[in-house]
Amino acid sequence: MTPNYRPPECDIDGRDGYVSRDFDIWTLGCLFLEFMVWILDGWKGYNDFRERRFSPYINGAETCVYFEIVRVHEEEGYAFKVKDVVTKELERLHAHPMCTEYVHDMLKLIHEKMILVRSDGVYRIRSTELKEKLRAIKKKCEDSDYCVRPCPRNTKVKPRPPVRASLNTTAKSYIAEDQRYRNFDLYRGETSAFRG
Repeated sequence: MTPNYRPPECDIDGRDGYVSRDFDIWTLGCLFLEFMVWILDGWKGYNDFRERRFSPYINGAETCVYFEIVRVHEEEGYAFKVKDVVTKELERLHAHPMCTEYVHDMLKLIHEKMILVRSDGVYRIRSTELKEKLRAIKKKCEDSDYCVRPCPRNTKVKPRPPVRASLNTTAKSYIAEDQRYRNFDLYRGETSAFRG
C-alpha cells in the first residue's frame, strides 16, 4: 500500500501511536473518497484532487497524505489534523451538480467515521459496523433514484480540531534541530488530546 494512505498514528509516539486495525479504516476511507471523486469528476478530477493534497511533509518532501502535522501555538508541541483540502473536497463533492443521495451517504460515512484523527471520544468505525453501514447503503441502491438522481447540497463539512500528540522517533529524526519548525504551519485555536 502506498504511504499516501497511512494514518496519522504512524508518526505518533508511544502507546498513542499504536498502529491497529484502525489503520485499515483510515486507508479505506481515503480510497472511498477518491472513488467518490472519480464517480463525479472522472480521472481528471482524481488527479486534480491528488495534486491539491500535495504539501511539504516534515522532512521537506512533497507528499499527498490526507493529514498534516501542525505546530501548536505557544507550545513546543505538535498536533495532527485532516488536511483542509480534504475537508474542502468533501464540501465540493456534496455541492457537485451530479451528486446523488448515494454519494452524500458515502461522503458522510467517510468524514464522520473513517478519515479522522482519533482523540477523546472520537474513534474510527469498527469493521463490523462499517459492514452494516455499507450493507444498508447497498440496500438503498435498489432504488435507482438513490444512485443516479442528482441532488446537490451546500453541506458545511466542519473540520475537527487538531489533535495534540508527540512525534515518534522516526518522525523526529526527519526534523533537523535548526529547522525544527520550517515545514510546520502554526496553529492557533482549539485542540484535543490523542487517544489510541
